[in-house]
Amino acid sequence: NGPLPLGVHRDGESAAPTIRQLTTLLSGRKGSGKTNLSNVFLAGTCRMTDNLTRVIDLNGGGLALPWLHAWHTAGRPGRPPVDWVADTPVKALAMAKSALRIAKARKPGYKYLELAANDDKLPVSPAVLGILIAGDEIAELYSPKARRDEVLRETGDVLVQVVELARAVAVNALVTALRATQDVLSEPQLLAQSGLKIGMKSDERELSYLFGWNDKLSPEDAPYPGCGFMKVLDEPARPFKAYRMLPNQIADVVAATANLHPELDELSRKAAGEAYEQRWIGCDHLFGAGPAPVVAVTPEPESPAEQQR
Repeated sequence: NGPLPLGVHRDGESAAPTIRQLTTLLSGRKGSGKTNLSNVFLAGTCRMTDNLTRVIDLNGGGLALPWLHAWHTAGRPGRPPVDWVADTPVKALAMAKSALRIAKARKPGYKYLELAANDDKLPVSPAVLGILIAGDEIAELYSPKARRDEVLRETGDVLVQVVELARAVAVNALVTALRATQDVLSEPQLLAQSGLKIGMKSDERELSYLFGWNDKLSPEDAPYPGCGFMKVLDEPARPFKAYRMLPNQIADVVAATANLHPELDELSRKAAGEAYEQRWIGCDHLFGAGPAPVVAVTPEPESPAEQQR
């Protein structure tokens, strides 16, 4: 419900959006500081006593790994800094469906809390938590190639439903993309519904696709890695410099916040289903405590032209 410090604007003001109602879209090319900023984002959510963060990362769960490794190395105190990790398409679909079920259960199930607060949004607290799904490299779900895969296409569609339906009941998303282009961000709703847009160092064309041409952004205002632009709702995008988050700092954050992470409320837990209850089964590799399971890869069918060769 309060500001989430991510960096500093040029005038010295803290770049600290409030994410309670904002879907976040973060774009940045390789070496721009996007992964670092994602870690700064996760560090901020670790401090929240009224939020659980989940990660979809089909590149081996990479975004969550430094956080889970640090927690395992520290002796697994309290609760893990990330509540659930989906590192395969099947797990990602299970997580997305679970989030949608939670949203649909909360709308009638917690209406009395909204009425008591005289609000049309669910009051977030340690008793009834916000849920944030961090989807890293979203092209793995929304690129034209990914959309040809049945499981990935369904996962992407369900996540869009979550973004469209679940803001009021505090289930939201942070998605990252390697580039701000139509082939990567092929789902227009993600672009349209993202109230917080962050673009790290990039060229003018991609920045304009992300923010719109009216903001007249110049790449010269983000001259080196870690610099970027931040736009909250309809406010003009502003240059900022992200904080730096190194592995030893991740370890410090994990140790300091291990006892702050809440448990999912009972209504939401029931809606989350069996997939949530079994989310850590077979996941030792995510903690650095075992080898990654071997996943069978199904080859794509050949085109008629390839079959004739």
